[in-house]
Amino acid sequence: MANESLTRTQDLVVGQYRIGAVISRSTRSTVYETEPGDHDAAVVKVRERNTDDGDDSINRWRSAMELVHPNLLKIHAAGSSTLNDIPIAYAVIERSYESLVGFRAARPCTTEETREMLISAGAALRYLHEHGYEHARLHPSNVLAVGDHVKLSSDGVTRIDHGESAAEAMKALGALIVQALPQKLPNGDVPG
Repeated sequence: MANESLTRTQDLVVGQYRIGAVISRSTRSTVYETEPGDHDAAVVKVRERNTDDGDDSINRWRSAMELVHPNLLKIHAAGSSTLNDIPIAYAVIERSYESLVGFRAARPCTTEETREMLISAGAALRYLHEHGYEHARLHPSNVLAVGDHVKLSSDGVTRIDHGESAAEAMKALGALIVQALPQKLPNGDVPG
């Protein structure tokens, strides 16, 4: 199953996720929506597999598939295939509809929304650390909304050595709080 062919919108990933329109592109990957079907809403993240990084991504995604927490996006499948004759690594990930980046662009988070994000992200980070993982890319684009739930992306999750400090995660969480809240002091001044 992991080596099924993927060639545009007619083909399926892992036998059930039909590739749809492009949601986003970065220098490293492309995210496609999946067409509606008899499965949970999902996206397919695709990365060119021309270096060892592609294999590392597959291994990291497969490892993260074992993680189950209400504040982590679920990875349904991960593997390798081809897309338009290009070798790729892919992950089928639970669909989210908004990130903190998009939400923050419309307006600052309220104190209650920031509190909810902090509790949810903190619970996910605690779970990860208790199970020997860390979130390597904790920033606003990886804080996501799925329905009424705040979840962290799982595709940036990596294993850590036993006893490593969670200090970097706590710094990143602090930065998220600052980015979520209004950038004005109660008296209307801008911090600086």
